Amino acid sequence: MRITLMICLILSSALVAAPNAIARTTIYKSVMPDGRVVYSEQPQSGARTIEKSVVNINDTGMKPISREVVEGTNQRALQRSRALDEASKLVQAAETELRTAEREREAGREPLPGERLGIAGSGTRLLEEYFQRQQMLEDRVDNARKQLESAQQKFSNIR
Repeated sequence: MRITLMICLILSSALVAAPNAIARTTIYKSVMPDGRVVYSEQPQSGARTIEKSVVNINDTGMKPISREVVEGTNQRALQRSRALDEASKLVQAAETELRTAEREREAGREPLPGERLGIAGSGTRLLEEYFQRQQMLEDRVDNARKQLESAQQKFSNIR
């Protein structure tokens, strides 16, 4: 790890110091008597062994990124961020709608005036209007739940 880091440092310093220099440079690997390995541009005195390598710094795989690529990447990131914000707002709105529909359904459990019919003798029975209203409230909850699932799926797909 240290050896690779040292090579990178040497190569990057060579690139920074002379960007228009010759594309080939010589690196020496010196193995010291205590076993340490030293990479440098000059052989180390007192080294047990020395290996000379010529490195073409143009083949380092490091190429500058064009402005168009950077701008394209930034544009895609901005579009994704906006899409996530929009999808997040849809999820929040759908959650609010679901909570509202559930509250209204619970509040609507009691029959309203005119939804009961008195029965001769004693008691009452619920009229069809009550059951229709209950079905309407339940449908609203179901629709709100589907909208929430759809919004969550859209958010998940973008993420």
